[in-house]
Amino acid sequence: MPEKSIDDLSPDWRAHYETGVAAVARQDWDDALRIFNDILVQEPGFYACRESLRAAQFKKTETSNFFKRAFERFRMRPLLAEAEVCVHASPLKAIHAAERVLNHDPHNFLAHTVLAKAALAADLPHTALLSLEVLHQHSPGDRTVALMLAETLARVGQMARASPIFAWLLRNHPDDPEVHRALEQLHPHPALSDQNQLSRCNGANCQLDECRRRVERYPTDLEARFDLGQCYFETGLISEAISEFQQAEAFPARRIQSLIYLGQCLARRGMYDIAVEKLQQALNGDSASGAEKKELVYGLGCVLEAAGRREETLARFKQLHQADAAYKDVATKVEVSCDTPQPRA
Repeated sequence: MPEKSIDDLSPDWRAHYETGVAAVARQDWDDALRIFNDILVQEPGFYACRESLRAAQFKKTETSNFFKRAFERFRMRPLLAEAEVCVHASPLKAIHAAERVLNHDPHNFLAHTVLAKAALAADLPHTALLSLEVLHQHSPGDRTVALMLAETLARVGQMARASPIFAWLLRNHPDDPEVHRALEQLHPHPALSDQNQLSRCNGANCQLDECRRRVERYPTDLEARFDLGQCYFETGLISEAISEFQQAEAFPARRIQSLIYLGQCLARRGMYDIAVEKLQQALNGDSASGAEKKELVYGLGCVLEAAGRREETLARFKQLHQADAAYKDVATKVEVSCDTPQPRA
């Protein structure tokens, strides 16, 4: 089943999708979820709608409490079990069942696993990537998830993103026959002709043109926007990077990283107050992982340091030092800050 763009839909379904987008704009998450799910039952290949549904699912649960989420997770177990059974026999049915679970629990690891496998079985690789990215973000050391993600990225032609994941798999699982079989199947592609090429293709120059083409082809793909922002940032095109990260910020799976990059971009432009606000906004949320929070605190400290706000800088670096003294150069920064005399008023 081919994935579709909005131009491939009938006028009625396009209008219905716009109604869902309007519901998102007024933050009526229940209405948005209902509309997007209705559309995807009839048009499961409509990728932009799937992406909009996922963003609305995350937004809705931002305001729900822990006990409600735990109750919904328990209540949805039978539905998830049903979805697991029909992954290969009826993949679309499994996808719809998994989405019903994600409507209440968008971080559910098993639901994303079921959805990714079913989407691949239904020949919906971009739909699978939405869930595989979430899985990989939460479990970056999971070999099975990493292999599925790398193979799916390669399947849709995103070789520059697949390459570093395959390189990680080779480093950490050098004797894994499945990893080697996957690479053998991809050898005809010039980006994976040898192991050295894996790391070379991860450079910004190799990626930039490919990322631009992806955004041109899938302008609503916020993952593609994030990747393009990274390329712009690495090549010093800061204004262009800011524009891409501002759009990617709306994608829950990349929200924290987008805010981190935005903070760095704004600091390079000398807009320290706005950079601090962006990073503080990310810190105040509850969706950042432990590693992301460390990166946020470190980035905030660096921005405050560049802005000359010494006391706040020291407070942030001390906070990080207490949690992980070995993190980057935070120990040195704390020592230097403590040894530097306070300026006289």
